[in-house]
Amino acid sequence: IMEELKIDLSAVTKCLTQKEVLLQEELEYGKKNMIGLYPSLKINDQPYMGKLNAEDVFMTICEAFNEPPEACFFNEEKKGSSVDLSKFEGEIKKLQENSVKDAKKISALEETISQSKEKLSKRLSKIESSQNEIKTMLSSQKEVEKQAFDNFSLTDFE
Repeated sequence: IMEELKIDLSAVTKCLTQKEVLLQEELEYGKKNMIGLYPSLKINDQPYMGKLNAEDVFMTICEAFNEPPEACFFNEEKKGSSVDLSKFEGEIKKLQENSVKDAKKISALEETISQSKEKLSKRLSKIESSQNEIKTMLSSQKEVEKQAFDNFSLTDFE
């Protein structure tokens, strides 16, 4: 089918291999950086394990300082931040949305790779089957030629 459509099988295989390599790199990056869930956040190269809301993330960042900046000091009566954290909510929401989009892209790529591998496997199976048929035909033809040669005698032309 691919030959009839003049599709370069090596180009298709190369493309799929490159996509598979990229996906594998993404997965290895996730493992290496202990990213098992999306969205993920790291603070000082450590995975953040708390809730992804501005106040909790802000407090974790403040706790990471040996000497926290003034913005990190909290009003004990309010039990909250003395700074406006709403600007961080937008950034965290963007990170969450991008992470969800990335996870969907990865999932779609995995599905595409899986489907492409299945299609290529079927096509390669058909090619191998065709090759076997050709080998069988050639073998039969050689056998017929051998029998004809063995049965040939010069007396047939006298």
